[in-house]
Amino acid sequence: MKRGARKNVYILPKRKGQVEEFGPGRAGVVMCPNCHSVYFKKAWQKSAEKFLAKRKNGPEVSFKMCPACTMVKRGLYEGIVTIKDAPAKQMAEIIGLVKNFCAHATEKDPMDRLIAIKKDKKFVTITTTENQLAHKLAKHIIKSFKGSRALTLYGKNDNVTARMEITFPKTA
Repeated sequence: MKRGARKNVYILPKRKGQVEEFGPGRAGVVMCPNCHSVYFKKAWQKSAEKFLAKRKNGPEVSFKMCPACTMVKRGLYEGIVTIKDAPAKQMAEIIGLVKNFCAHATEKDPMDRLIAIKKDKKFVTITTTENQLAHKLAKHIIKSFKGSRALTLYGKNDNVTARMEITFPKTA
């Protein structure tokens, strides 16, 4: 392929009964009253201040909770990462890595959010609003901590929720 040439892009038609994840696109501008993300041109965007500063006599702004805030409020999640046998010495480093990684993901896309981090004696459970975020987070943890391994699990009836299990090597 020549440099600068584009590959053919095919847009597949929707199959019968197929529904969009967050429903059909909305007209106008919608702002989340909780996190102040702005829905405009079929996408949620984080920069509400910049958007509103540029808007002079544009469309009317309506307020509705964004899908990520709705998931958090209802206690729903799409991604779950379970960390087993993590060394106690590295626990603060792991939690810091998770928070930092998810903060960067939220800056890029406001719908990618860390919901909660729960620590037990043997496990750390991390829930996210997006299954892709859970996959990327698990890969980042494995890359950062040598010797750890990941396993991806899906439920029988649920192919949306990603369940990642990360195990650390047992130390003697």
